[in-house]
Order: sequence, then structure tokens, then C-alpha cells
Amino acid sequence: MPPTHQQPSVFAIDTRGLAAFRIGLGLVLLLDLFNRAGDFAAHYGCQGVLPANVYFAEFEHHWHISIHLFATDTLSYLLFAIAIVAAIALTVGWRTRVATVVSWFLLISLHSRNPFVLQGGDDVLRALMFWAMFLPLGTTASIDNIRRNNIDKDIGNQHRNTHYISMATLCLTGQVVLLYAFASASKLANPVWWQDGLGVYYALGVEQFTTRFGLWLRSLTDVVIVLNYITLVAQISAPILLLMPIARQQIRMVLVPAMIALHLGFALAMRLGMFSLIICVMWIPFLPSRVWNPLS
Repeated sequence: MPPTHQQPSVFAIDTRGLAAFRIGLGLVLLLDLFNRAGDFAAHYGCQGVLPANVYFAEFEHHWHISIHLFATDTLSYLLFAIAIVAAIALTVGWRTRVATVVSWFLLISLHSRNPFVLQGGDDVLRALMFWAMFLPLGTTASIDNIRRNNIDKDIGNQHRNTHYISMATLCLTGQVVLLYAFASASKLANPVWWQDGLGVYYALGVEQFTTRFGLWLRSLTDVVIVLNYITLVAQISAPILLLMPIARQQIRMVLVPAMIALHLGFALAMRLGMFSLIICVMWIPFLPSRVWNPLS
């Protein structure tokens, strides 16, 4: 569905927000690939910790898509290099649609090659990349946009009033809503979170994941209890506020930075790998138009 100048729906996303989302996804993919590069042979090589015969014995009843599984070490490194090129192309917005599809496919292939080195953020990243394939990520702030030439002189004004809505924006919004709905449900099912107020305290007690700052924070029991309820309220209210049909711009001006700050706080207190960064990128498209207007 083409962009519209009418009053945007709750599922509409500003095209400049989509451009920022594209850049964020590309940078996250690059960082993820470079993080995996150091142990690539051990985790994904033919003679690594999960050879193909062991893989098939362990996952014979599961359906996985992985061309890395059938590749030699040389071909695996070539696929890895292609993934890096595709991620760079996605970041700068060159052949954006193709770059997104290639990045998504190589991502699920690499992740499926060794499920033992994945974490929750990887699941979110794969979902975001899937919906990204159906979004116009290269509409603005991209090489694709520059290559179209004959750009209208008033394109900045057009973007200030332009939103994009489609089934993909609905699904991306739904992804965020469901993520927090299930996270909230799991906490509400456990009295430790909503009754005792000690969910964060116990989470920071897992020392293999807790940073020095997190261990220090855990010693401040009263503060941790307050943070527990802040986390609980934030996760319950986030999907509701995201779908609010009134005062949408004002609500999202507060909601999106607040949720990004929440997850950056998680990253300070716990070693969560790429999870917090991926969630921060997930929130970028929902920044309202008033954030982008001064930049156009």
C-alpha cells in the first residue's frame, strides 16, 4: 500500500523511522556477525563442536533451514562474507530489498547451523528481519533513494506528512505487542514479581549474567524492589500505550525513549549479549513524526 497523507493509523510508521530502523538492523547484523567471527570454526565448522552427523542425530525430528549445514568450511566462510556485504548494503540502503532478503536468509541459516549458541535476542532479530523484507526501508536516507535521481525538491515536506501502512507494519507492531504481553503474563503468573517485588532481585542473583554494577545494585534492596515494579508496570503498559488511538504522538514521545532506557538499564546490570540492543532497534520505528521533522 502506498504512503498516505491522511491522519495516520495506529499501525502507520513514518518512512524516516523505517530508514532509521533499517540502519539499526544493518548495524546490529554487522555487530552480531563480528561477534561470531572469532569462534566461527568452533561453532560452525565441519570439525567444530557440532558436526553435521551430530546435528542430524540431535535434530532429526526438527525442521531447520541451513545451507551452512551442507557447506564446506571454505563455503561457510564465503557465506559469512556475503552476509557481511549484505548487512553493509542494508545499512546504507543499496539494493535494499535484495539486501534485506539475503540478510534474513543467511541469518536463519547461520542460526539454524548451531542452535546451542543462540539466545532470546536472536529469535527477536529473526522476526524483525522477516517483517523488514516487506517494508519500504529504502524510501529515504538511502543510496536507493539517491539513485532514483530527479528527487523532488519538496521531498522533505512530503516526508513530514508521509506515513506507511501495510500488513507488514501491522505485523511489526503486533510483534512488539505480543513480546511484551507474553513477558508480562509470565511475570504476573509468578508472585515473586507482583506480590513479593523480588523478581529483579533474584534475576540479579544469577552471577554468571550479572555485571559488577548489577551486583552492587542488588545490595540496595529497597531500590531493587522499586525497579521490580517499574519493570513490571512498563512491560504491562507498553503494548497498551503503543496501541493508544488518542494522543499517539505525545504518548510515543515518552514511551519509546522510556522503553529504550529500560533495556539499556538491563544491559548495564546484566550480560544479555545482543538482546538489549536488538530490542532498542525494535522500538525505533515507533518514534513519532515530530522526532524526524527537524531532521528533514
